[in-house]
Amino acid sequence: MPRRENYTPLVAAATILSIALLIGFQLYQMREPARMDADAASDFASSVIEGNALYGVNCANCHGDKGEGSIGPSLRTKEVLESVSEAQLIGLVKTGVPGTTMPAWSQAYGGPFTDEEVRHVVTYITTWVPLEADESTTAEGQTTHKGDGPSFYTANCSACHGVEGEGDIGPSLHSNDFVKSLSDEALINFILSGRPGTSMPGFQSTLQSEDTQAIALFLRAWQ
Repeated sequence: MPRRENYTPLVAAATILSIALLIGFQLYQMREPARMDADAASDFASSVIEGNALYGVNCANCHGDKGEGSIGPSLRTKEVLESVSEAQLIGLVKTGVPGTTMPAWSQAYGGPFTDEEVRHVVTYITTWVPLEADESTTAEGQTTHKGDGPSFYTANCSACHGVEGEGDIGPSLHSNDFVKSLSDEALINFILSGRPGTSMPGFQSTLQSEDTQAIALFLRAWQ
């Protein structure tokens, strides 16, 4: 009579192996989200560091060291940081803003940044919190308030027209025939709307009318 095979050890080994695999899979499922979160946090931190460096070299001259605004508008407003999506910010950085001094930064549009570098800059910007609406920061980092013509000039105009209005990228504002030819109202409107096709941007998004009036009155002292 043929001898019957004893499969009990094999069945026991297979059962133990199945249990071990099941336990291992459960441990993997428990640990994988934590590992993924750690990787995401590390990637985010690296992106912020890269974005900070790129912003400092390429964007700070116009938008301020911390996004408070300078030649270009402040990026630390609720409208920018709370109302504009990250995808929209990426699009603005890539293509620039036609009719303003904001150029395209993506290589696809003739700029210097790769898509990854654009994302780094936007990631860095999204770490900011909005500044108070009634405050702006000058190039020296001093807080100024409404009605202060010299301070508003320093914060918004001096980078192009010189600290004393002597001219630099833009023309001198001393005894300037164009400024002399404008009424106060026309000068205020010019500052707000800028001059399309030149490096003179409009400041309607960064200055209120009374702020612009303070600058206009300050400029009159140089005429």
